[in-house]
Order: sequence, then C-alpha cells, then structure tokens
Amino acid sequence: MDNGAYSFLELRRNLQSPTSFQSHASAKSNPPLRKSAPDAENRKPLFNLLYGTQDKPKAGLQVATGTPQRKPSKREDGQAEHFDDGRSNKFSQPRLERFSSPLTLGDPPRPSTSTPFGKDGVDDATRHVFNSYINLKEEVGQLKEQNESVQREYNEVLQERDAARADVENLSVQVQEVSAQAADLRRAVTSYEAKLAESHRKAEAAGHSVGEARDTIETLTFQLQEEKLDKERVRDEIQKLRHSLQDLRFSCEERSSSYADLQERHQALISQVRDYDSLVKGLRASASDALEANKALLQPDGYLTTLREAKSVIGELQVQLESSKEVTNILRDKLHHLASVVAESKARIEELEEEKKTSLAQLHEDYEDLKARNQHSVSLQAKVEGLTDRLVVREMETFDYLATAVATEERLEAANAELERLKGIMSQSEEELVSLRTLKEDHLNKLLASQEVTNGKDKELSVVRTELKSVHESKSELRALWLEAKKTIAEKDEELLKRNPNPELEARVRELGEQLEVMQRDLKKYVFPAPLHNR
Repeated sequence: MDNGAYSFLELRRNLQSPTSFQSHASAKSNPPLRKSAPDAENRKPLFNLLYGTQDKPKAGLQVATGTPQRKPSKREDGQAEHFDDGRSNKFSQPRLERFSSPLTLGDPPRPSTSTPFGKDGVDDATRHVFNSYINLKEEVGQLKEQNESVQREYNEVLQERDAARADVENLSVQVQEVSAQAADLRRAVTSYEAKLAESHRKAEAAGHSVGEARDTIETLTFQLQEEKLDKERVRDEIQKLRHSLQDLRFSCEERSSSYADLQERHQALISQVRDYDSLVKGLRASASDALEANKALLQPDGYLTTLREAKSVIGELQVQLESSKEVTNILRDKLHHLASVVAESKARIEELEEEKKTSLAQLHEDYEDLKARNQHSVSLQAKVEGLTDRLVVREMETFDYLATAVATEERLEAANAELERLKGIMSQSEEELVSLRTLKEDHLNKLLASQEVTNGKDKELSVVRTELKSVHESKSELRALWLEAKKTIAEKDEELLKRNPNPELEARVRELGEQLEVMQRDLKKYVFPAPLHNR
C-alpha cells in the first residue's frame, strides 16, 4: 500500500474536519509559495460523486446473510446509534456504518432468521451486486481518466515552473554578473583614485622638497657670495698690508741707507773735527812757538821786520782760526742736527719696528682668520657641491615624479573615460535590470500561480490517491464481508441441506458462488490496480 495514501477512516475523519486534512495534505504535497492552498471542502464533490449512491443502510447485506436488521435509533444529539451485529471484534461499527457496501440493495423487509433464503432474494442480491460492480467499474474508469488528466496538467505545471525557475536563475546570474562587474569597476576606480592621490602627494612632497632645496641653495649661494666678498675684502686688506709693508720696508731701507750716510758723514765730520783739532793744536803749538820766537823780537832790541811779519802771520792765523771756529760751529751745529735726526730716525725706526711687529701680528691673525675662513669656505663649497648633487638627484626624482604624475593623469583620464563608459553600461544594465525585475516579478507571479495550481493539483491528486486508497480499503472490507457472507451462506446451505435438500437451490447457490468468484477476479483485475506511489 502507498505510504502517501489515506485509510478510509482517515478520509472520513478528514472530510469531517477539513483543517486537519488540509494540514496533512499540504505536508505531503509541494509547499505553497506565498498563498495557502484551497480548502479541502472544494475536493468533496469528487468523493461525493464516487460514493454518492452508497448512502443507504446495509440492508442488502442483511438480506444476503439473513442476519436480523433493526433501524438505528436516534440519540438526543441527532446522530444514529450503532448496534452490534456480532462482528465488532473484526470490523468496528463506525466503519460499517460509514461505508456503504456495493451489496446494498435498498431497504427491503427483514426476512425471518428461521426461514431459508428465497429465490427472489438471491436474484435481487446478485442483480444489485452486478449493478454495483458495473457502477463501480465506470466510476473507477472515470477516476483513472481524471487522474491521467490531472497528471498531465501536473506535469505541464511542473514544466512551466521549471522553465520559470530557469529564467529566474538566469536573470539572477546575469544580475550577479552585472553586480560583480560594477563592484570590480568601483574597486578599480577607488584604486586609481588612491594611486592618483598618492602620486599627487608625492608630487607635492617633491615640490616642497625642491622648494626647500632651492631656498637652501639660495641661502648657501648668498652665504658663499658673502664669503667670497669677505675673502676679496681680506685679500684687498692683505694686499694693502703687503703694499704698506713694502712701503715700510722701502722707507726702512731708505732710512737705513740715510742713517748709514749720516753715520758715514758723522764719521767724516768726526775725522774732519779731529783733523781740525790736530790742526788747531798744531796752530797753537806753532803760535806758541811763534810767540816764543817773537819774544826776542818783542824785546827792544828785536827785529821789527820779523815782528811785522809775525803780526801779519798772526793776523792771518787769527782769521783762519775764526774761519775754522765758524766751520767748527757750523760742523757742530750740523753734527747736533744730524744727532737729532739720528735720534729721530732711531725713534722712527723703533716705531716702525713696533708697527712692523703689530702689523706682522695682525697679518698673522688675519692670515689665521683667512685660513679658517678659507677652510670654512672649502667646507661650505663641499656642502654646496653635496647639496648640488642632492638637488640634481631631487630634480631627477622630481622629473620622474612629474613623468609618473603625467602618466598617472593619463591613466586617470583613461580610467575616468572607462568609468564614464562603465557608468553608461551600468545605467543600461540598470535599465535592463528594471525590465528584468519586472519580468522576474511576472515570472514570480506566474510561478506563484503555477505553484498554486500545482498545489491544487497535488491536493486533488492526494485526494484521488486517498480515494483510491479508500477504494482499496473498501475492497478489503468487501472481501471480508464477502468471505463472511460466503461463510454464512455456506452455514445456511448446510442447515438448509440438513433440513430440506433442494438440488435446484444448491445449483443456484453454486452458480452464484461462481459468479461471485468471477466478479472478485474482475475486481482484482480492473477495479484495484497496483498501488500508486508518491512522486
């Protein structure tokens, strides 16, 4: 038996309480998408169509079996009261009351349990069984046709649902691809903007460094020019000092030469003075000798001629003495003048020597200062050369940065153009996405409708399966009832044979038994095929 089918009692109970049947049926069918499935009451007409003619009491069974029949009494709540016919252990009374057997023949009068069957009763039972069999066969054929049509519609709905799902999946894949492309483009634009900002920052840093280097170069150039001016000024001062030293040297040489001349003249004057002194001494000696020689002349008996000559010689000598005195005075004055000039020259020489010493000391200090400044200028020149090299390197780096910035700007322009193109593509994609969304909504609505139709068909199919299962169960119950009726008929036949053997009745009973077996085989072959399985 199919696991998805329902028993006859469950079908009856679910038809009486539609909510439980609806929940149980929805659990076995495909779940609805957004709307609930139709009510189970809409599926009752098929069941009523199948079992609408079987709402009479089981009087025919009682006629066939000869069991006593009594009408069910009404309870206070309006429901029929069940009674026990002796088979309550095997078949529950609610199932017998809710199931209308194909052997139901209406409501004929109850025969007595002590009398045997009549011929008319057996013929009526056979006729009703055959008619019920034919009706059941026709209804089963209709159910098969309905099941096939429902199955075809269900397959079509499944195909439409699969196609709609495939379309929705394709649209979802396209939307995801467009979203991924847009995200990649956004990331690429962000990376290009970051690279451009980094290149701008590097260019600004390079510009600042170049400006600082230019300021440093200008400062160092100004300092170098000042150092050069100081150096030139020191050189001019050194040249002036050299010229002054040369002048001093020349003046010292001239003074020394003039001093040497003065010394020579002084020596010559000293030798002349000595000569004049020796001459004066000789004159004095000659004068004293002349006086001594003239003493005899000065006597009264001297010689006048000698006296007169002596007086003339003395007069001449006196004149020469006066002239020599004048020359001596002149030489003395000149000697004094030369001595004062020599003293002044010595003082000037000492002053010049002091000036020379101070000039040499100042020159040494200036030389040391110039040497230190020269070393400082050499270090500054080395620094300037290093800064020049660094500036050259910075300029090369700046050129590289500028070239990189230009290339980056070109790439940025290309990226902006690409971005504009991609924005156009994105706008077109968004427009297509809007249309695709509308198509998706339409497909979803169609899918919902197809799902609802599928759910309805599933529920109808579950109802058909339930009805088929109930037919199977009714078959088993009919078989049980038939066996029980056969057993009862056999017992009654034995009793009748014991009481009054009737060959015609026995032949009729055997004929009816064969007909029942043929009907049972037909029921197995046509009415109750192999159980259906859930898809």
